[in-house]
Amino acid sequence: MSLADAAYAGILTLSQLRVALNGSTELMSEIGGTINLTPLCAACLGGHLPVVKHLLSCGANPNIPSGQNRTPLFYAVSPQCSASSSTRCAIIRELASGKHGTKADLDQPCDDDMKTALDLAISVLKDNEVVEQLMKCGASASITFRPCRTGAKGVLDSHGDREIIRESVVDRAISFLLLILAFFNYKAQEMIVGRLRNKQICLPGSQNSDSLTNPHIQLTMGVFPETEEKAGNEKKLKFVIPDPPHRMKARFGDEIRARAKLLQENPTTDLGRPGNVERLMKLSRRRVVMLCDDSKSMTLEHRHAYQIELVRRMASVATRLLPSPYARVDLRFINHDLRHSVSVARVQKVMRSVQPTSGSSIGTSLREKVLQRFVYDVIAADPDPGTRPSMAYLRRPLLICIVTDGAPTTESTGTLLEQIVECKDYLQSRGYDPRSVLYNVIQIGEDPAATTFINTLRSAEEISDLVNCTEGRIDTQYEALWEDERKLDSWMLDILAAPLDVPQIE
Repeated sequence: MSLADAAYAGILTLSQLRVALNGSTELMSEIGGTINLTPLCAACLGGHLPVVKHLLSCGANPNIPSGQNRTPLFYAVSPQCSASSSTRCAIIRELASGKHGTKADLDQPCDDDMKTALDLAISVLKDNEVVEQLMKCGASASITFRPCRTGAKGVLDSHGDREIIRESVVDRAISFLLLILAFFNYKAQEMIVGRLRNKQICLPGSQNSDSLTNPHIQLTMGVFPETEEKAGNEKKLKFVIPDPPHRMKARFGDEIRARAKLLQENPTTDLGRPGNVERLMKLSRRRVVMLCDDSKSMTLEHRHAYQIELVRRMASVATRLLPSPYARVDLRFINHDLRHSVSVARVQKVMRSVQPTSGSSIGTSLREKVLQRFVYDVIAADPDPGTRPSMAYLRRPLLICIVTDGAPTTESTGTLLEQIVECKDYLQSRGYDPRSVLYNVIQIGEDPAATTFINTLRSAEEISDLVNCTEGRIDTQYEALWEDERKLDSWMLDILAAPLDVPQIE
C-alpha cells in the first residue's frame, strides 16, 4: 500500500512513516496511491488528525498541492472529507501552525479555480465553525466569495436549466451571509440559512419531484450477452429483474461494456485480465450487502480502521463496472441499526460514523437486518410464486459479506449456520435456487475463538456451496500487500468472487 492510501485510511503510524521515508522527505511530495494524492492531502481528505501530525512532524510541506493545484487545505475544507467540524478545525490549526517550519498559506488559492480555503469554506462547505477557525488562524476576512466565471447567463446557456441559476443565486446569498455571520458570530445563523433554503424550494417554476432515473431499476441478464454461456450455475437462478426502459437498457449495456473495455486497456491494474473481467461481470449481477462488525473488540489492533479500508476496497472492486447510480453497496452493522445504500465515495464516511460497542450476535443480525429485509419480505410479497414474479419479487441475487473479529458473544455459536440453512430451505420452498443468496465470511484480528467459529462454518457440508470463509486473518494479509495495488485489487476480487466460483451441490 502506498503512503497516500495508508494516510487516507488512517492506518499510517509514525514508525511506519519513518521506515518508509528512511531519512528523506521526497516521498512526501509524490502524488500516488489509488486516490492519486500526496500523503498529506490524503490524510486531510480522510480527516485523520494524528496522521496529519505525523506527516508534518516528518517534514511534509502543507503548501505542496496534488492534482489541479489542490493543497492540503483544499481537502481539509472539502465536503468529501468525512471529519467532524471540530476535527477539520484541528487539522487547519496544525497546517497553519508552522510548528515544524512551514505554515500553510491561508490567503493563497488552494485549487485551479483560484479560490482560497476561506472561499471554499463559505461557498461550498458552508460550515460556520470552519470559517471562524480559518479567520482565527489569520485568513483574510476581506476576501469574499468569488462567483463562477461564466456568470448566470453562461451557466444557463451551457446547461439549459434555470433551476441551476436559482440554486447558484441562493448559494451565493447564503455564502455572503455566512461570511458576515462568521465575522460577528451572529446566533441566528441557522434560522436565516434555513429560511433561505425554504425560499429556494418555493421559487416559481422549481421542481420538487425527483426527476432522476430511479436508482432501484436493476440489471437484466441481457446486459451481459457475452458471458451468459460461461456463467455456469448463474444461469439456473430463478429470479426476474425488471427491465429498465429500452433506451436506458441500451445505454446501460453500452456503459458496462465500455467500462470493461477501459479496464482491459488499463495497464495499472490486473482487473482487466479476461478471467477477471468475466468474474467482475458475474459479480455485477449481484446486490452486495456488507454486514460489518461493530462490537467492542473491534477497537483492538486497529481492527476497526482495517475494516473500514477493507470494506471500501471491496465495494470499489464489486462496483467497478457499474455506472452511477447503480454502483452502490448496502451497509449493515451487527449492533447499530443503520441502513445505508451507498456509493464507494460514501462508504468510509458511513463506516466512521459507527463506534464499536457491545457484543456480537452475528446470526441474529444477519436474519433481522439482511435476510428479512432483502429476502423474506421481498419474496413473501409475491402473491403467486408459481407464475411470473411481480415487481416485488426477488430482483437480484445477493452476495452477503460478513466481517467479524470473534465468535458470537450474545447468541449460540451455531446461530449463524442455522440462519444460513433456514434461508437456503426457504428459497428452495419458494422455487428459488439456494445460490440466489451467497455468503463471504471474513475474519479480522487474531482471536482464536473467531478462527474456531469460522472453521466450523467452513466444514459444514450443507452450506459448502453457499459460503466462502477466508483463510487466515484478512487484516494481516492486507498489510502484507499494502504496497502492491495490483495484487490488492486482484486479491479483493478473489475474495468477493470465491462463492460464485464454487460448484453447486447436486
